[in-house]
Amino acid sequence: MRVYLTLNIYSHNNDIDKLPEFVTALRQTKPDGIIIADPGVFQYIKEQDLGIPLHISTQANVCSSLTVDYWKKQGAELVVLAREVPFADFVQIRKDHPDIRLEAFMHGAMCMAHSGRCLLSNFMSDRGANQGNCAQSCRWNYKVHIRLKDGSIEELEINENNQDLVQFFLEEEFRPGEYMEITEDKMGTYIMNAKDLCLMPVL
Repeated sequence: MRVYLTLNIYSHNNDIDKLPEFVTALRQTKPDGIIIADPGVFQYIKEQDLGIPLHISTQANVCSSLTVDYWKKQGAELVVLAREVPFADFVQIRKDHPDIRLEAFMHGAMCMAHSGRCLLSNFMSDRGANQGNCAQSCRWNYKVHIRLKDGSIEELEINENNQDLVQFFLEEEFRPGEYMEITEDKMGTYIMNAKDLCLMPVL
C-alpha cells in the first residue's frame, strides 16, 4: 500500500506559517509522495530536501506538453493532468514526455470551472473550493421564480403537467440567437454543473 500526502491548496499568506509544521510531519511520516499544485509551495517543499517524490496535482491545471515539461524541469516525478484534458491530448503529452509518470482522473466530480478554480463556493458559503472545502454550490437545488407585474415573486414549479408547455433559455448579450436551455427535474434545476466524469465503461 502507498500513502500520499495532498498539499495542493493555492496558498494564501496565512497558510505560509503552517508549512514548517507540515515539513516536520513529513520528515516523521515519510509518505510515498507529496501532491502539490501551488508553485510556491512546490519550491518551498523542494528546498527542504526531504527525499520524498513530488507530484503535481490535477488542481495545477496541467493541460499541455509545455506545462508538463516545466514541472519536469522543476523536479516533479509525476504529473496528474487536469480533468479537462481530452484523451487525444493525453496521448500526445505521453508521446512528448515518455520519461515522466502521468496520471489521469477516471471517475469523479467535474468542476464547473477549471478544477478547483470556482469562486461560487467562496461567495455563497465562505468555503474555499481549492482548500478541500468546496460546498458544491453548483449542485444545489435551485428553483425557478417569476416576477409578476404587480411586483410579487412566485415560484414557478415545473412539473409533469406543464413541463412540455414552455421551455426556458438563457441568452448571452453578445451571442444573440444562441439559447442555452434551463432544465429542471425532480433533482432540481441545472444551469452550472457539469456531469460527473465516468470513464470506467470506456476502460
